[in-house]
Parts: sequence; structure tokens; C-alpha cells
Amino acid sequence: MTVIDDYAHHPTEVATTLAAARMRYPSRRIWAVFQPHTYSRTKALLNDFARSFDDADTVLLLDIYPAREKIDLGMHSTQLLARMDHPAAQYVGTIQAAADTLLSHVAPEDIVITMSAGDGNRVGQLLLAGLRAKE
Repeated sequence: MTVIDDYAHHPTEVATTLAAARMRYPSRRIWAVFQPHTYSRTKALLNDFARSFDDADTVLLLDIYPAREKIDLGMHSTQLLARMDHPAAQYVGTIQAAADTLLSHVAPEDIVITMSAGDGNRVGQLLLAGLRAKE
């Protein structure tokens, strides 16, 4: 299994990262674990984000990382999910829930890419720790 952490937090970055992964690993299952960064960016780019995950086989959405923002602007990751046409996208919410989902479903040849400008990289750390504990 390959676990990659990427700073992608803009729709163009997300799409480019996933396109590069698909080019590098054309026949392997790619998991995208995405943590939207800030309520304002998510709201402003909601439709663009919704179209950014085509090259992922499965998408796990985390809660929005608020960074400096105190007001949520009525935004939630489930609104992004509702805009997505991706057949295998799901909202998991927490970092631990994403790691648990991956631990239950990943296979040895899978590619897991965490994309976040917040603390979403912890998903990969928890996944790797969980896999080591199973050995």
C-alpha cells in the first residue's frame, strides 16, 4: 500500500494531484481523503471542488478545517458531498472515522492520498499505525 500526504486544498490542486496519481498508478485503487480548508474557501469554490475528484476511486470527506475562521457561514462537508456526482464519495467526518474506514477496506495495492492544509495528514498516520498493529 502507498500512503501519500498532499497539501492540496484548492480544486485545481486536488484534481492535479489525483490526475498525477492516476497516471502513475493506472490500475490501482485510489482513495482520496479530503479535508476542506476554511468555510469561506469551501463555500466560494463548492462547485469546483465537487468536480475535482474524478480520478479517485473512492472519496472520504472530513469535516471542514476552520483554521482562523470562527463563523461557519452555514457550510458543512455534507454540502460538498451533495454537489458531487462521484459514485463512491462519502462523508466520514472525523480523522479517526476516516482512518477506521480505511483500515476496514483498504487492500495491499491501494493508494491512499490525504489532501489537507490542516491536520488531515493524521489520517495517514493513524492508518499506518493501525496496519502495523495488525501485523
